[in-house]
Amino acid sequence: MRNNGGNHDAEGKGPYGSDLLVELLKAYNIEYVPANIGATFRGIWESLVNLRENALKAGDSSYPEAISVCHEEIAVAMAHGYAKATGKPMAVLLHDLVGLQHATMAIYNAWVDRVPIILLGAEGPMDINNRRPWIDWIHTANFPNQLIRDYVKWDDFPWTMESVPESFARAYNTAMSKPHGPVYLCLDGGYLEKKTSSMDLKKYREEHPAPLKIETGAETLQKLAKEILDAQYPVILAGSVGKLQPESVQALVQLAETTGAAVIDQGDGFSFPNNHLQDLTQGKAETLKAADFVLALDVNNLEQALSRTNKETREITSLLDGDAKIVSVGLNDLVQRSWAADYQRLYPVTYSIQADTSTVIPSLTKVCVDMLHESGNKYSSVIQERKSKLSKQHNAQVQKVLENSKRGWDDIPISLPRLASEIWESIKDLDWVLAGGSLHAGPLDGWCRRLWTFDRPGCYFGTSGAGGLGYGLPSSVGVALAYRNDPKKLVINIQSDGDMLFTPSALWTAAHYRLPLLVVMFNNRSYYNDAEHNRLIAAARGRDPEMAFRIGGDITEPAVDFGKMAQSYGMYGAGPVTSPGEIRNAVEEALKVVMKDRKPALVDIITKHR
Repeated sequence: MRNNGGNHDAEGKGPYGSDLLVELLKAYNIEYVPANIGATFRGIWESLVNLRENALKAGDSSYPEAISVCHEEIAVAMAHGYAKATGKPMAVLLHDLVGLQHATMAIYNAWVDRVPIILLGAEGPMDINNRRPWIDWIHTANFPNQLIRDYVKWDDFPWTMESVPESFARAYNTAMSKPHGPVYLCLDGGYLEKKTSSMDLKKYREEHPAPLKIETGAETLQKLAKEILDAQYPVILAGSVGKLQPESVQALVQLAETTGAAVIDQGDGFSFPNNHLQDLTQGKAETLKAADFVLALDVNNLEQALSRTNKETREITSLLDGDAKIVSVGLNDLVQRSWAADYQRLYPVTYSIQADTSTVIPSLTKVCVDMLHESGNKYSSVIQERKSKLSKQHNAQVQKVLENSKRGWDDIPISLPRLASEIWESIKDLDWVLAGGSLHAGPLDGWCRRLWTFDRPGCYFGTSGAGGLGYGLPSSVGVALAYRNDPKKLVINIQSDGDMLFTPSALWTAAHYRLPLLVVMFNNRSYYNDAEHNRLIAAARGRDPEMAFRIGGDITEPAVDFGKMAQSYGMYGAGPVTSPGEIRNAVEEALKVVMKDRKPALVDIITKHR
């Protein structure tokens, strides 16, 4: 076992502190470290660059790669997208204090979206005798952790370099335990630049394994299995089931097929195939109205999932009949904070189960299978009848979607279903993933899921979680970074214009690292969602709704040329495309750049608001 007090070099003849930190990142298989370089962590950056380059010369590619970005919010959002694509965290370097303050919005997005990121800050030196005048003082705080403490799972400020490995081990295991989330360690720039003790970091990690998943008891599973089998019309609500645990997608399919339950995918990433005959996501309202039993899996916001809200009056109406039972399974209550109300309203349920759905779903399926065998033919005809009914409902919903998609097919500006259809025809035979986008883009207000075939884990990674603008592009760059060495992979970002304007320099990072990213602009030349609120308020007050919508909402006069913006960052850029008949050719020309040259490309499409 490790000797806590006697294994370090008292004379400091070991590696530099920053070298030890990089060795620690290597021991934890951290692949990338994005950062906008800053003076407080200059020792870490130098160690990252030179240790890796020297190792590469010797044929060793195991050291993490430093990734240059132009803004800290971009670095964190990249790590956000990367984690959802790989299930693994990046380590992000944040210059203090100004870099940490830049990063706060992206950190909050990751917190609400329950995504693991290792945030590494640095400040000081804390020893005032070693500080440079002015800059080392204004970039040092007594305790910078307070800036983000309310929306990280855990934070620490290890006072010596020798205590960093234990602090890092706790941070890593905390981030990677469900419910996931970002963690923050602030380091002293002074000890990073001094020599420190040597440690066997690989052995250290082996002595501090991540905790096992939280399971539920056999008695609870028996009760739950009986209720779902005895129900007349059971419905499974899938929240973030497939996020960071792609194996749960097939497990959920097996549970649905075993029980004959309808499934509604809440769209928090990809949890259930949209071409499965038990997928009734498109008919959510009528499906829930018929339900007498609802099993909510990793659904944080039950009120939103089970209700309809009137945008104008804010009146909330339940989609369920009063007698429906509701059982909620998940772990979100374990990471509540009092600072932000992201925990949502308490919704009345029959009972809840605090457990990891990745263990509950396959265990529940097994119990259901055993119960079916023990009951003889009691349930078999009922389940087959359910499936037959659900398949008819599924097919009717698909037909309705196709009919609705043709409305305004040739309109200018371009309709969202037309854009979704044209992109699909261009990419459907490729190995694609849809990286996600801003909260209100959806993407394309949900038309991609309606019209594309979402049938495999990891094909869609969801939106930001907190609705913070600036997420879409850099998170997609993070997803593309995860697939940069796959010669057949295409990463697609359907990017809203307002969101893009918060973090446009992420285009430079995509171009610099030659990432396989296709950006298709959903450009309605407006901050539509927020402007629509102003329009509703003005109409209710008897004032000019169009004036209220336009001022502050329009992104015109001048209109932004996103194709030229992309070109200015060294990318392929095309558009603006204003005619629906031009979409296919523009997208396919951009695809040649991405798939053949393995470079990013952007196509600017002018669309309707909704």
